[in-house]
Amino acid sequence: MQPWPEEVTIRLLSLRRADGWPLEGGLYAPAVGAPTRDVGLVFVHGKGENFYSGPGRWVPPRLIAHGYTCLALNMRCHDLGYTRADVPFRGAETTECLMDGGAWERLTEGKLDVAAAVDYLRAHGVPRVVVAGHSSGGFYAADYAADDPQLAGLVLLSPVISNQRPFPYWFASEAERDATIARAREMVAAGQGHQLIAVPRWFQAISAASLVERADEPPGWFEGNLARLRMPTLMLYGDQESRADLWDRLLEKVPAPRKSRAVVQAEHSYIGQEDAVAAAIRDFVQRYVEPR
Repeated sequence: MQPWPEEVTIRLLSLRRADGWPLEGGLYAPAVGAPTRDVGLVFVHGKGENFYSGPGRWVPPRLIAHGYTCLALNMRCHDLGYTRADVPFRGAETTECLMDGGAWERLTEGKLDVAAAVDYLRAHGVPRVVVAGHSSGGFYAADYAADDPQLAGLVLLSPVISNQRPFPYWFASEAERDATIARAREMVAAGQGHQLIAVPRWFQAISAASLVERADEPPGWFEGNLARLRMPTLMLYGDQESRADLWDRLLEKVPAPRKSRAVVQAEHSYIGQEDAVAAAIRDFVQRYVEPR
């Protein structure tokens, strides 16, 4: 089975964050002359992915047929590494970091990426915007939503709730963890925060600055954002995932009266359950977001 229902047309977008940083994305819109709803969705990808993979690739084609405009966003931290097109290449002798991506992820900047996509839809005539974030994209989606009470809805797809979660399988002991983080702090202080440190499992390498930022992540960041939500919220995950009970408990902390959960028979990437995921998102939007 193809993970998308049929061939669709995507408009490639070039966006800019409020600080001027360039972003890319793909816009899925209903066919010309087809009925269009006043709800649009922004899809935020997970770690190591991009706007043309994961739910941001295969949910929008299933929604545009129902009149929903969708924007799949490339976060600044898309993929694990890519060459920065906005930095002129001056030869191999340069010491400037010409790379960006997941290995150089900046936790405090994700909400700026999401804001650029939401602002684009609003500026182009979509009055009600829903943000849907998968995995680490769910962390950023909640971080943005907590500060935008005008957001029409939030969809959390198996969200990351702490960016320190990889530490136990990156480091054999607390002593090794502390020593590596101390070395990363020294690298940052020496102006080498962009240099990579190898780790033994996904995602194989992380910059010194990004590791320090993860180490300094305030406790309860994600939970605190959930407590500030004021929009309809959907928590969706696969029944084969180990954090199901945790996500259910977190959903209880969301104060928004219009909240729901959906479970599909799948693992973290929902392979084989693309139709079920898209249907759950569509049902949530129709029930909780659209005016009655």
